[in-house]
Amino acid sequence: MVGTSTGIMELPAEITESIIDCLYDDRDTLKNCALTYSSWLNRTRYHLHKSVTIDSNAADQKLTGYYSTGAAAYIQHLTLVAPPQPYGAHRRGSISQQAKPVWDIVSRFTEIDDLTLVFFTWRGAHKSYDRLAQIARHVTHLSLVIASFDDIADFLSFLSIFPRARDALSQLPLLEAPVGKYLRSVRFANTNPCPQVSEQLGKWLSSLPQQIVPKSSLTWTGAGSIHGLLHSLRGLGTNLAHIELDASSASRLAYEGDNGLRNNTSLETIAIKDLQYLARDEVQWLVVLLSQVAHPSFRKMTLVCTASCFEGVDEHSLEILDEFLSPPTFAGLEEVVLEFANTSRQVDLVDTIKRGLRGLAKRGVLHPIFPTHTEAEK
Repeated sequence: MVGTSTGIMELPAEITESIIDCLYDDRDTLKNCALTYSSWLNRTRYHLHKSVTIDSNAADQKLTGYYSTGAAAYIQHLTLVAPPQPYGAHRRGSISQQAKPVWDIVSRFTEIDDLTLVFFTWRGAHKSYDRLAQIARHVTHLSLVIASFDDIADFLSFLSIFPRARDALSQLPLLEAPVGKYLRSVRFANTNPCPQVSEQLGKWLSSLPQQIVPKSSLTWTGAGSIHGLLHSLRGLGTNLAHIELDASSASRLAYEGDNGLRNNTSLETIAIKDLQYLARDEVQWLVVLLSQVAHPSFRKMTLVCTASCFEGVDEHSLEILDEFLSPPTFAGLEEVVLEFANTSRQVDLVDTIKRGLRGLAKRGVLHPIFPTHTEAEK
């Protein structure tokens, strides 16, 4: 050690940090180091606050004041015991006084990677996971110890607030309602759900007796990997009546061998959104996908095209689609909706569609839709 008045301050930062790292399990010495030099504070805080346990029953204002400092940013592993429900049974907007000290503290922990919830039992019509979602964005490991949920839909809704979670361990999960009682619609939209959310949903559906699952709708929009979609489709089986997909998911689904759609004689409608083009490639996978649901009860297809779609509408490709959708294979088809966001050259686009889909137009089932102009736009 350098024998000067400044002493250890003259050592390179890499050496002092290595020394502090060796003290990772000696909390008393780490606290002394934190008070010795301001330059040591960040490194000591990393070890002092990396893992924290908060018992909600013991949380007070003193603890809240402590974590109002920069210490909160260092917490990566949080164990929260008996977290109180933020809102009372009759107060949707304001947080209850009992819960306020806890959530004043926890809301500061924005870098948590590993979260454990113990005795997680929230109830009531005004239950909300919003407060928990504030700290959930970076969580990759989630553990539940004695957790209780209203039903499977509630459980899945809870899991979906952890968009980056790679694994979730649940010990003694309790579902209050009978399985299948409330689930009527499944929707994944705008974000990548935790893979275990969609996978668990599909496996749960596939484990139910088919008479329990109601006629259902499944919406899958921008949800990344389609593995969860495959689980869900297989689980719903012939109880799936309507499906809505983004174009990317639909194109990949078309070429999955066992995708849960084949021989589904109950599917009545299919909607595909965010189509940028209607040309050869798109029609090719559309035909493959539709061939798997071709049966008399299939009655409606909706294609929603983006603003750039006009340049990619190919009349010859539409003729192939038109021939494929002809009777007797699609004798029950009642409506084919083509919805466009683009209003430029609308007359030309309508002519192209009607020439390409001549058979559908003659049957009276073709319905091109364009946005209407407001007075301001005119």
